[in-house]
Amino acid sequence: MNRELFLQVTSWRESPIDGDERKSLKWIEVVTLGSLGLILGISCNGNWVRMGKESVYEFYSDQSYMPLYPILEAVLLDVKMAIKKGLQSSQLPVELIESFPFQEVALSAMNSGSVYWCDLSLKYVERLRYDEELVNALNICSKNAPTQKLRHQAKKIKANVSRGLSL
Repeated sequence: MNRELFLQVTSWRESPIDGDERKSLKWIEVVTLGSLGLILGISCNGNWVRMGKESVYEFYSDQSYMPLYPILEAVLLDVKMAIKKGLQSSQLPVELIESFPFQEVALSAMNSGSVYWCDLSLKYVERLRYDEELVNALNICSKNAPTQKLRHQAKKIKANVSRGLSL
């Protein structure tokens, strides 16, 4: 992400990282998803963050997306619209929404071993862009999901996705 985008930001917040008072991170709040109790923002590093009770969690590759699982409880379009409005009101480019880890959250939850999160993620992935990574995750889920119903659901979605991608 282009760091020059953040040069105009003057209202950085500073919070401890992952509960460690010795480390802190500068970030700007983008949106509060009130119904979910989530405060989302972007760090000075250009990564998405979630504010917890006393610290901030920064999300980047090879990181646990579990703190973001609650977004699966909301309608994807509603979450995207709220984030877009938040970016606009923070005077940040709306294009930053493309860097939000919607797919990573859904794929992580899908294979988390939790019936609840797996079920929500399978409903969510149907609204995401399909790619090979999604097909691979659905394949794993169709074999390892916590219930037979979820395994069959993953298999059905994978078949529909594969047809659409001609894999």
